[in-house]
Amino acid sequence: MLRKNKNIEEIYNKRENVHISYTQPVNPCHKKVAELVGVYSNENDTVLDIGCGIGHTLSEIHEIKPSLKIGRAHV
Repeated sequence: MLRKNKNIEEIYNKRENVHISYTQPVNPCHKKVAELVGVYSNENDTVLDIGCGIGHTLSEIHEIKPSLKIGRAHV
């Protein structure tokens, strides 16, 4: 699982308009996307998640197929 940054967690949890939080559970859609990536990707492929938030989907992808290279950017 991806490591949490406590400073980022504090910043996100203080903002009222933010739609993500470290306390938010993994949504079924995160798991479904990860399953699809697992099915349609090859070993050692690279996955880039733009708008990843705190990385729930990427964590799920890593659990299903840890050999994938993972890139992320939250804009």
